Amino acid sequence: MESKVIYNAEDIFHSETWDIQAYITYADKREKKSENAKKALREVICYISKTKCSFSELVDNFVEDSDTLGVIMTNAYALSQYIKSVK
Repeated sequence: MESKVIYNAEDIFHSETWDIQAYITYADKREKKSENAKKALREVICYISKTKCSFSELVDNFVEDSDTLGVIMTNAYALSQYIKSVK
């Protein structure tokens, strides 16, 4: 895995119309969201593996958790194939 180059804040171009701190905050939030999605996907896969549920049962179980439900819907095809393979 390649490591990312980290620049000093003083070395980055600054202007009145571009705020480096806003970009850093956005990038941090995006990375955190990606990590949360991966964690939710692992949780869903473990749930499927343990319960051998159908796709509809999976959705019903996570319907109140909008973040996890979003991950399920984003990965619906792959998860439905996984469900078929564990039944």
